Amino acid sequence: EIESYKELLKSKNIKCIHFGGGTPSVLNSWQIRKILKVLKDYVPNLKETEIVFESSPATIQIKQVKTLAEYGKLSLNLGVQTFDQKILKGINRDTNIEKLREFLSEAQKYNLHTLGIDLICNLPLSDTETTINDVNVALDMGVNYFSLYPLRMEAKTVLYNNYDSTLGKMPAVEKQVESFENAVKLLLSKGFERYSIYHFNATGRVNHLYSRLQIKGGEWIGLGAGANSYFQNQIFANVNNVREYIEKLEAGTSCIEAKRRLNETEKIVREIVYSLRSGKVSKDYYIERYGSQ
Repeated sequence: EIESYKELLKSKNIKCIHFGGGTPSVLNSWQIRKILKVLKDYVPNLKETEIVFESSPATIQIKQVKTLAEYGKLSLNLGVQTFDQKILKGINRDTNIEKLREFLSEAQKYNLHTLGIDLICNLPLSDTETTINDVNVALDMGVNYFSLYPLRMEAKTVLYNNYDSTLGKMPAVEKQVESFENAVKLLLSKGFERYSIYHFNATGRVNHLYSRLQIKGGEWIGLGAGANSYFQNQIFANVNNVREYIEKLEAGTSCIEAKRRLNETEKIVREIVYSLRSGKVSKDYYIERYGSQ
């Protein structure tokens, strides 16, 4: 699929390569290198390009970090969710916090562009102090980027499948709001930049460019089964079925199953919806970008 986009990739100034949309850390270092070798042929400034790599503490290994850091400016992001072992057990995660601490210490030897984690407020069995404790533990480990999310129960997950029993272990709504707001205040007091409702950065650099550019109506190419793209004023959607995706590419046919060109009004509406993530919408910005008509 990367090969099919080679001319477009060469014509664009690629700012960021984002491995996400699931758990890309299940890829081994050989598979990661294979992808990056192909990208290197069509992204001439790859060494100066940010590579954001989402990962699970259960599957990430130092050799993957080493490989990624060879090719670009690595922003490593781990889905930790919480450092509380009792809560982790309750959501069916077996993260070993001491091993994670050792891993993060070792990973920082590779001159990371960003060391980030995801935290989820208001998990079952948590209280108003849980996320505060999580933030402080992460800061002690050298974390300089936070994605701080409220709990959302996704279909087919442990929490979703056990919703009735889970609900009784959740903090009251007002406590949930308090927990999130207190964590935000703590991060801001530590000098973090809040560039979206959920994202906090203290690296002193402009990082995680995929999400930042998306908020501002930027373009991206999505690769993989179920991926979406937006460029040349069009939205593209790949086939969602993995087997069908592979078969189409092996046959030399397009894996795009749907596309739509946006008119000017649709472009503006779409960008406004994305910009809501920043917590504000500026009328002057849109007039300057699209004109007053």
